[in-house]
Amino acid sequence: MFFGLEGGVGRSTALAMLAYDLARSGKSVLLIDFDLESPGLSGLLMPPDRLADFGMVDWFIEDAVGQGEAVLSRMISVSPLSDHTRGEIRVAAAMGMGENFYLAKLSRVYADVARDSHVERFSQRVSRLVGALETQEKPDVVLIDSRAGLHDLAAVS
Repeated sequence: MFFGLEGGVGRSTALAMLAYDLARSGKSVLLIDFDLESPGLSGLLMPPDRLADFGMVDWFIEDAVGQGEAVLSRMISVSPLSDHTRGEIRVAAAMGMGENFYLAKLSRVYADVARDSHVERFSQRVSRLVGALETQEKPDVVLIDSRAGLHDLAAVS
């Protein structure tokens, strides 16, 4: 996992370079952009026309109403950075293609969710999402881009 206390320190760039090096050596790499408040990974690695239909924020919104599985398979896109490598770089971006309501969605992402007989904490949802992406994609390596600090998302990472 790559993390930094603030943005603009080169975390996403370093992560992209590592992903490229791993893909050149034949590894299947899954990049997860958990810097939801200032996502940069998809802009660095994905042209707008190659973004997946849905992003991380969409999954959290849909999962809150029991529909997370419906978007999971449409959250991953292949980065053109890996077009000429032996491996592959797949990206779970913070936002999907044509996103127009990102900030409105972001305000609802961090909520704990009532499940049958308990409350599922945001940290548990993050863990479940990463596990589901690993199961679905079966990567050799998972790289997570996350901001560190006091926010719940940083603590989970």
